[in-house]
Amino acid sequence: MVTARRQLLRACIATTIAARLLAVSTPATSAPLDEARLAMKSVRYDQAQAALARLLEAGQLNRDDLVEAYMLSGAVAVVLGQRDQAEQFFQRALIINPEAALPAGSATKLTNAFAAAKTTAATRGSLRALVRGMPGAKLQVEVINDPLHFINNAVLQQPGKPDQPAVALGFANVTADATAVVLLDNRNNQLLRINRAEFIAPPTEPSDVPPPTLDPTKVVPTESNPNKVTTPTPPQAGTQQPAPLWRRWPVWAGGTGVALTVGAAFGYLAGNNQDKRDKAAASGTAFYDDVLSLDRSAKRDATIANVAFISAGVLAVTGAIVVLTAPKSARTTALQPHISNNSVGVVLVTGW
Repeated sequence: MVTARRQLLRACIATTIAARLLAVSTPATSAPLDEARLAMKSVRYDQAQAALARLLEAGQLNRDDLVEAYMLSGAVAVVLGQRDQAEQFFQRALIINPEAALPAGSATKLTNAFAAAKTTAATRGSLRALVRGMPGAKLQVEVINDPLHFINNAVLQQPGKPDQPAVALGFANVTADATAVVLLDNRNNQLLRINRAEFIAPPTEPSDVPPPTLDPTKVVPTESNPNKVTTPTPPQAGTQQPAPLWRRWPVWAGGTGVALTVGAAFGYLAGNNQDKRDKAAASGTAFYDDVLSLDRSAKRDATIANVAFISAGVLAVTGAIVVLTAPKSARTTALQPHISNNSVGVVLVTGW
């Protein structure tokens, strides 16, 4: 008797849920869902669940029908006691369309499952993407957020032409009459439609016109006084350019001097340690370890001194070759006026 009452109560609740859900459906535009709606209206929820599963498997649904199919699948799962599965269906509907909602006055079991799914979907974010124009009449889809990895492909819609499938979410040879890009899942269900007005314009291509060049014969305003003009002085031919740093003799001379200094210092230390070693060995009172340590120090310092002297020689020879083989710069010779407090004359200026 108790079981019968429970079954009757469950049927009443299911009928109420079905009535409220069907009240918000749109039969005129949702023909693929008719079988599931009819089964729910007849309180045959196992048949409704099977019909919805076949519908989602077949695919080819538009966005509104897909969202409704997920919402009805969630409601059916609640009635059949499949709470976890119901929340998954509700999450899918909300991620595709965050505005999806249950009708007012829905049963508590239904609203509780939907509220939990809505909280989870809010943390994941809704499905978002953009279409960016590229140079050369191309379009590229950029996925901004796809938490459930819905997006599998996209098609370009053009009037009077079949939908053009994307290649790696990109389109080539896009004509001016293209109306929208539609994102699809792996069953070719429509997830998101991006109209042409929402496309991001392609970046401006660089101009082939070269920038204007300054004519030294024309006058230009100065920064300090825009009303004053001055004639730019053209570069004078024959001006001597400084040699690069690695061709200047002070650089090589300095390096040679440093190497000689290091060699001399370590040579002095080597001789000093050698003297100490000889004195310690001759005294007959020094420990063997002390004599051995002094001998090693003397040899080490001598080795460093030899390397430094060799480096100094290499630097000196290399520097001489580099400096002497440097290309000769053109020398400039000019007469410049010279005026001082006591004299007036000209000065001969030259370089070498």
